[in-house]
Amino acid sequence: AILVGGLQNHSTLQCLDLNGNKCGPASSFALSEMLSAHSHLQKLDLSFQTSDERLNVRLLVDSLRRNTTLNMLDLSNCRLDDEDAILLGRLLRDCPKLSELFIARNKITDLGISGLAGMLPEIKSLRRLSLWGNNFD
Repeated sequence: AILVGGLQNHSTLQCLDLNGNKCGPASSFALSEMLSAHSHLQKLDLSFQTSDERLNVRLLVDSLRRNTTLNMLDLSNCRLDDEDAILLGRLLRDCPKLSELFIARNKITDLGISGLAGMLPEIKSLRRLSLWGNNFD
């Protein structure tokens, strides 16, 4: 949360890699505040979070909806569930340039995949979707 607070007024940030950190609820809130202010961010990597508490995907999605330049989002190995997958599908619809979504090694089942798949025909920018290591048929 301290680093994210320091980035609050950094207007030229294009890539943020927080892979392998501990983004729990407090960090999720600070991160969503920072992302709301950074509409020029192109790449966001939050993969392999090690916190005992899950990343708040709803906050993340709400803050990224205002971003028109994001083209890569990596949430692999973040213990995402079906509800998170459906929220991410809605984000894909709202982010016109998002071309790569990595949500591998999570806890997404048939329900989440079904919700995500229902939105895929509307998403013309998506070029790469990584789902390996989840729990669906």
